[in-house]
Parts: sequence; C-alpha cells; structure tokens
Amino acid sequence: MPEISNLIEQLAAGKNLNRKTVAGVFRTIMDGALTPAQTASFLTALRIKGETAEELAGAAEAMISRARAIKGGKGAVDLCGTGGDSKGSFNISTTASFIAAGADVPVAKHGNRSVSSPVGSADVLEAAGVKIDMDAKTAGHCLEKAGITFLFAPLFHPSMKNVAQVRKEMGVRTVFNILGPLVNPARVKNQLIGVPSREIMKKIAAAAKGLGLRRCMVVSGKDGMDEITVTGKTDVLELKNGSVRQYTIDPSEFGIRKSAAAKLKGGRNSRENASIMKAVLYNRESGAKTDAALLNAAAAIYVSGKKKNMKSAFEAAKHSLESGAAMLKLKELTKFSANKKG
Repeated sequence: MPEISNLIEQLAAGKNLNRKTVAGVFRTIMDGALTPAQTASFLTALRIKGETAEELAGAAEAMISRARAIKGGKGAVDLCGTGGDSKGSFNISTTASFIAAGADVPVAKHGNRSVSSPVGSADVLEAAGVKIDMDAKTAGHCLEKAGITFLFAPLFHPSMKNVAQVRKEMGVRTVFNILGPLVNPARVKNQLIGVPSREIMKKIAAAAKGLGLRRCMVVSGKDGMDEITVTGKTDVLELKNGSVRQYTIDPSEFGIRKSAAAKLKGGRNSRENASIMKAVLYNRESGAKTDAALLNAAAAIYVSGKKKNMKSAFEAAKHSLESGAAMLKLKELTKFSANKKG
C-alpha cells in the first residue's frame, strides 16, 4: 500500500482510489495503526472528493474483515438505512423487521443507537425489552430459535473503537456514516437498504453488487426519507442476478392512501417509539405507520426470494401482522436475547 500521505494527496487532487487500496487503508485505520491526524485527513479528503462505489466497497470489505461473525446469517435478510434523512420518523425498518420475520423470513437486523435520528434501532429495541448487547453466540441462537436477531454494531465491530475519538473530534459526517448497511456482521446476501438521496442510491447499489450481494433493493423516498415512504413515490434500484434495474414504488398500487409526513413522526424518546412499534405490531394502529411498516416488510420479504413480486410479498406482510405472527417475533426475540449462550 502506498504511503498514506501520497494517498491523501491523490484524494485532495480529486483522484479516485481502487478498492484494494482503500481496503488496505481502512484495515490500517481499524487496527489503530494510523495517527489521529492521518485518519482525519484521509477521511476528510475522501469526503470532499466524494466516495465512489468502488471506494465504498473497499471500506466495507475492510470493516467486514474485522467484524465478529455469527453463524447462520447468510440465509437472512437485513433492513436498515444509512440515516441522515432528518425526518424524525418512528422506527420503520425495525418495526418492519418483525413483520418480515413473522412471514418466515429470517432477519439479522444490524443497528446502533441514535446517530442522526431521535431514536435508533438499538434504543427502541432496548426500550421494548430486547437485550441488545448480545454476543455472537447468543445472537446466532436468537436467529436460529426466533428467526430474528439484533446485531449491536459496537459489539460486532470492536475495531471501530480505534476511530471513535477521531470521528467525535471531527464532528462531521464521513464515509462511516453511510457504511452501516454494507457491513452486516452476519454477511447477509439479501438486503433492503434505505438512503436519503438519489446520489447515494447509485453508489450503494453499485457497492452492494461489488460486495457480492445476491438480492438488494436500495430505496429512497421522493420526500427524502431513507425508507419506502407513504407520503408519495419511492425510487428503487434493485440488484438481482448481477444486474440493477430502476423503478418507482407507488403506495396506491397496494391500496395505500397518500399520507402526510407528520403521520410518520416518532415520539420524543425511545420509550414512546417502543410504544408506537408495539401498537403497530399488535395491529392497533391502522394508519400511515402501519402502512409504511407493511411496505418495507414486503420489500424485505421480496428480496429474500420468498415471494416473486412485491404484491404477493405485501399480502404475506399483512398476514404476518393480522395473524399475530409479527408480535410473536418481538416476544421471542425478547425471550431468547435474555438467554445468554456465550
């Protein structure tokens, strides 16, 4: 690998780096072998230039190589977003995860505490009674027994501690803020990934392809939401069989009425968001929040390969919710997450 100073100069000059080089740099960063100044300079230069899909894939490859793995994850799906949409919505993808799991789709949910939103996936699950700090063995046991598990990012990416202080002192978004969906420790091959802009969409889809994902939907609501939205249409880039196609999802195609963004707002804290999530899962909320959770769950069911199209996947999601299977998955995850296996 070239000297880090030379690479920083190349980035500053607007030159792109290849995947192998970026992977090498990020392994060095994750191992704590660069000085804080070198790390901050590299991350800043990369952001100012703008990360390419190949550079994203290299950084993700390095993070995955340093992550703690769990068994049985390759047959699972993940639903998560990059964050950064500043919409303050309730935890849509986390809620949708239980609906997908209730439709017999194994889910390995990768997440963290709040970064850009009031309540992160880890926060809402903890408030709902899930033991989020599971080790790899316990997380794998949950996936096997409950059909859903939660992978708390700080525990599965311990090497991130070597860059935590630098990121805190920088105080700005870096490539690490958009890598989360690409570095699931379960090495999932089927994903629903939400992003807040079309520009990031294309990069994430290309990086996902480069990382060898089998099926992936990268979605971005036209309202800027990093989920499939119900306020209007959602842009989609779908990776399937090595090719990417572009289309839009219109909620009206599923009998869903357009809703105001305010109808998707979350609570003021994790406890309130947990109550919202449970209201949806208990099928006590018949409005926009349930509609959004169902659409996102349908996408996860679809990319899992269990259903051939979104409409049949949507029906499977509705059955999961209406039959009580979705709520049962939350109860099972709560139970098995407390049973430490390590």
